[in-house]
Order: sequence, then structure tokens, then C-alpha cells
Amino acid sequence: MRSVLRSLAASLTGALLLAASSTQAGTATATLSATVQVEASCRVGDLTLDFGQYRSGQNSPAVTQGRIRISQCAVGSVRVELDGGGSGKVTARKLGGPSGATLNYQLYKDSARTKIFGRGSRGKTVTIGSSGSASVLVVGVIPAGQTAVPGTYTDTVHITVTF
Repeated sequence: MRSVLRSLAASLTGALLLAASSTQAGTATATLSATVQVEASCRVGDLTLDFGQYRSGQNSPAVTQGRIRISQCAVGSVRVELDGGGSGKVTARKLGGPSGATLNYQLYKDSARTKIFGRGSRGKTVTIGSSGSASVLVVGVIPAGQTAVPGTYTDTVHITVTF
């Protein structure tokens, strides 16, 4: 009789397990996407340095200066760097003129014209105060004594502000 009861119990357990597995709930999956547009927390303005006129072979350098304007920044420090312009070399900048002519020039980060303004260690760290803005001096110099053909000479230097 015990073996019949065991057989009956085993059959009932199997039937219950089969019934339970056939009534399980199904699953479905989907995704949730989240997006945000983060705006730059600093703005930098363009700067044009106008040397005026340079006479071929003139005895004195042409010097000009301007300020890079930085605004809408959080309080703290930003790093300002200038690339080498068309020459690709911070230490050997050139203004390009007519028929491939060039004039050497340089950009400095100090009014004494002793510190070349460039990338890396030649960049400049600027502190942004509570106003959220700052201006950075740039001094441009075309050395004296260069022979050049008449015409307009230009270069484009990219300003990078890292915040």
C-alpha cells in the first residue's frame, strides 16, 4: 500500500509541476532613452589684429595688440591656447601674401613681448571671476627689416579655450 501511495504522490507532484509551468506569466522588454543637450559654459570671441601698414625693409617692428574676450563661464580657471596658424609652427608664424610671399610675425602673451603665445606650456591660464568673463592680452609683432612685395598679408590662428 505504501508503494501505491508513493506512486500516487509522485504522480500528483508531477502533474502539479506541469500545471504550474504551463501557467507562468510571459515577459516583454523595451528600452528607455534619456537625452540632454549640454551647452558650452564658456564663449570666446574672435579677434582681429590689424598691424596697419608695413614698409618693406622698415627699421622698426610693427606692433599691435588686442584682447581675446571670454564670457559666460563658470567661476574658476580656463586655459587659452593659440595654434601656429598657416605655418603650423607657434615659433615660426608667417603672414601669407601675394604670389606666396610671406612676412614673419609673432604673437606674445605679455606686453614685454618675451613670452610667445601658443599651445601647451606656451598657453595661458586665466582666472574667471564672479562676472563670468575675462579678457586675454595678445601682442602681435612683425620684426623690422623684412623685405616684402606690396599687397595684403594674412594668417588665421585658432583660439582654443579649455574649461
